[in-house]
Amino acid sequence: MAAITVAIIIMTGLAAPDKIRFGFDRVIEICIGIFCAFSVSVLVFPVRRVDQLQNNLKAEAADSAEKYDELLKAFLAGQKRVNKNLLMELSQQVWKNHELYQNIKRHEALIYPKKFSKNLAAVVSTMDRTMEHLRTMQRILNKTEGKAYDIIMEKELVLLAEKSKQALLNIGEENDSLDLSELSKAAAQAEKKNFCSAVPRGYHSF
Repeated sequence: MAAITVAIIIMTGLAAPDKIRFGFDRVIEICIGIFCAFSVSVLVFPVRRVDQLQNNLKAEAADSAEKYDELLKAFLAGQKRVNKNLLMELSQQVWKNHELYQNIKRHEALIYPKKFSKNLAAVVSTMDRTMEHLRTMQRILNKTEGKAYDIIMEKELVLLAEKSKQALLNIGEENDSLDLSELSKAAAQAEKKNFCSAVPRGYHSF
């Protein structure tokens, strides 16, 4: 911008009676233009990367819930193997959240403080842990060999999965009024069945 200003002054300002005044006016014009462009981009038509991150987290939470459902169905259907690339794309997307979060934290946190809820960092971390659990489920399924087992806790596991998926979707929405009572109740039922049932020899818990 400074080089352009110098060129304009040289080309058009040589004939001006007051070259210094001409150059100063040009600098003021440029500063006003920059201020107007900045104001429009921030206040009128903002393009916020924090919005992109929040949309990514919402989509990844929904995708994780679908993958969780697919892995559970494979487990209940005789511990079937799943595609080894099932989680690859989702895993890459989740990993990029960290870089995006750190980038917008440095550049947008001061401009859009209200967009940075106290839960945003927690949601990014939660998606990381979710991916770790999904990869563990996938790894166990694909390493299972020999005769498949009938799962005596199928009903409890399905209920627990449904409540877990709903909680995950709510987390992706950054729902401040997150209610985990139903999830806790489903987990308690599964634990009770696990301890009270006569578990056959060779039974594998998942």
